[in-house]
Amino acid sequence: MANRILLGDIGSTFGLKVSRAGTDVTSGADKDMLFDSTKNRTGQIYGGGAGITFVDSSSDQEVYVRGSVNRFGTAFINPVNLTGKKIIIDGTTVTLSTTTTSFGVTFTTVDNMKADINAASISGVTAGTSSLSSTDKRLRLEKINSDMVISYPASNSLETFVGIAGGTYDYPELSTSGINFLTGGASNKPNLGYIPLVLLSEQHAGGYEGEADEIYESVNRLNLFKTTSSTIHPVAAQASLPADQSSQGTAVGAPVGIGRFYEYSDGDYPQETEMVNANFFVIRIPCAYGYMTTTYFGT
Repeated sequence: MANRILLGDIGSTFGLKVSRAGTDVTSGADKDMLFDSTKNRTGQIYGGGAGITFVDSSSDQEVYVRGSVNRFGTAFINPVNLTGKKIIIDGTTVTLSTTTTSFGVTFTTVDNMKADINAASISGVTAGTSSLSSTDKRLRLEKINSDMVISYPASNSLETFVGIAGGTYDYPELSTSGINFLTGGASNKPNLGYIPLVLLSEQHAGGYEGEADEIYESVNRLNLFKTTSSTIHPVAAQASLPADQSSQGTAVGAPVGIGRFYEYSDGDYPQETEMVNANFFVIRIPCAYGYMTTTYFGT
């Protein structure tokens, strides 16, 4: 059996160390310590992640970002010629060259931007538009299979015209697969052997209200997660009635369901209430350590 508790002289100072099961406390790495008094925090961080987006369906598993309102959509609405302006997508520089001429005025539309970006044939990236009215549109950039990185040159930048900030846009994870924090770092981590304390936050939290034409009902169903000894999943509360209390014969539902998506009244943001921009820290503190067995928690 491995030595797991070291109290007193721990080498360079005096203190207390406790190692995880199977690890010798006198020789184990920092990542294998459940507690180390030499650290400046009581709960050592085992794993973590930032900027994570979950989607409920594989059909939504794409990066997408929208620009600002098209203020130069026609010759009658602030026409601007953006020839020579540039945007850099995944390292490929796109220089605008396509224009529209109407009533003797030459200008750049969102459709012109879309054509120039698509002509660059950037792997996995597709430019599109989102209509706001008969004349106003937004530029929409989409990518599948990986993150999308957007940046701008020091001069002739297109950023202020499209309203898309430079940065890395996260490729969504499927809710059903969760995030495996055992493999989330540079190398695989050993299984904790117990359910740890996981601290989570996300962009959308707190209550959620129904559609404008319905009775408003505030439900604290956002910011709910399910954790195991290796993964986290966003979940949604289920409100199915027992079968003997429902006139529709609704079967008894589980307390929570894996994945989360709620309809939102703003049609231009159909994924507004999915789990967006989540950050988490896995703290190496066991919850009810010694009791995470089938005796107490089932199979």
